[in-house]
Amino acid sequence: MNTKPILIDADPGLLVRLSLDLDDDLAILFLLASPEIAILGLTCTYGNSSIARTFADAKALLSHAGRTDLPVLKGAGWRTRDLLRETDASRFLAETVLKRPGEVTVLTLGPLTNLATALTHHPDLAEAIPELVMMGGRLRPGAEFNFGAHPKAADLVLRSAIPKVMVSMELCFQAPLTAAELRRLEDRPDSHLARYLPVIRRWLRLQRFIFSLIRLRYPEIPAGGFFPWDGIAAAYLIDPSLFSEIKVLQVWMENNRTMNSADSAGREPRSLTRAPFRLDAGRFFNLFLGRLVSLKSQPDSLIEN
Repeated sequence: MNTKPILIDADPGLLVRLSLDLDDDLAILFLLASPEIAILGLTCTYGNSSIARTFADAKALLSHAGRTDLPVLKGAGWRTRDLLRETDASRFLAETVLKRPGEVTVLTLGPLTNLATALTHHPDLAEAIPELVMMGGRLRPGAEFNFGAHPKAADLVLRSAIPKVMVSMELCFQAPLTAAELRRLEDRPDSHLARYLPVIRRWLRLQRFIFSLIRLRYPEIPAGGFFPWDGIAAAYLIDPSLFSEIKVLQVWMENNRTMNSADSAGREPRSLTRAPFRLDAGRFFNLFLGRLVSLKSQPDSLIEN
């Protein structure tokens, strides 16, 4: 099987305290279990937690999965979001892609500071990335966490010549992970994922409560679960046929809000972004959950939670 080489830029937080989400970790495990993908490295950013915590989480997650061979690089933090300040992560992103121009797909699962910094210092990088898949943005104007965390970085990336796919917040609302999906994970106590089930159960209970409050203002948000945002973005790399109604948009930032328009007249064509509007949730969960439970159990390790 031909494998797609990728770099993952993420803000994982499953294994540390004071984290805002666990979706990055599930997406990373999903990709580790996918033979179509060859992960070349994992760069860490702030977002779901501080850079120190996301970096520690990434190291622990790969250790638990038996993949200490993969490089993990520390990137920007909440207080060090300076596009002129290179980090280990931004240098690794640029060096890895430029060694293999036109080959390495980039998947961003958090704020876009690391990639934007790499582009700032290596203007030729945009021409060397064959595809960028971003979890973030909106299908209608509004705020979204990943892009809004560093609007300047997001705008730089969105205006770049990299071929881009935006996996938006609204798209992910089409696939809530509910108790029914959790039971499918619980049916495989021999899988590597079993060790994380207590954390996932707690997260599901918390998100049910949080989204019950959010739905008072946004009733269109589905009930009953949480959203595997980053897992959905990762699925695009494995099976793009899960996604449909793909539109080509001009996407940019105004303050911390994502703006877009289907009218690209006068715009640089290479700055445009493809955005799926429809996800086959049933097929996605069959792929996502099936791969997660296929990971073999590893020896016990300490989980901070």
